[in-house]
Amino acid sequence: MKKERLLIAATSLAAQQGLHATSMKSIARQANIAIGTIYQFYASKDELYGNLLKQFYQKLNNSIEILDLELDFIPLMEQAYQSLIDALKKDPTAFELFLQLRTLNNYTPFARAQREELEQQLAKIAEVGKSAVLIKNFSNKTAGKLFFEQICTHAKLAIDQPHEQAWNTPELFTQAAISSLLKD
Repeated sequence: MKKERLLIAATSLAAQQGLHATSMKSIARQANIAIGTIYQFYASKDELYGNLLKQFYQKLNNSIEILDLELDFIPLMEQAYQSLIDALKKDPTAFELFLQLRTLNNYTPFARAQREELEQQLAKIAEVGKSAVLIKNFSNKTAGKLFFEQICTHAKLAIDQPHEQAWNTPELFTQAAISSLLKD
């Protein structure tokens, strides 16, 4: 319970104040716990936020591990897109933090295994397209990364501009992400 409050407070404060302006003391105060309690769970701020990044990657992995790789490429990519976009948009505050954390070197080592697992899953999905001779001459890993970057961009736009009419037709964004991988 305390750990959950701690993670919620850390996410919320980093979203409000920025990651670098968020101190362990302010996290403890927001979570209504003693600062020493934080250090029982995490040795440092880097470890705390690294763990949050790790958890977010794990949620993304869980969202696509159930996909049926026996599907044809386009339906498989549509399912992957929708699963990932739903996971990203589920918690906009955590997603904003994820976008910050995944680019900062002091947090990425904590989530390396989960990030690599996501990349491997996306590469497997891209392999379906390779075997169907549909994907541009990217490696499977690069194709998966490109696809994920497109999804992150679309999710950020959807969160930042929720009233934009284009979001009434999400298939346009799905097709844009998929077509970026396809041969002309």
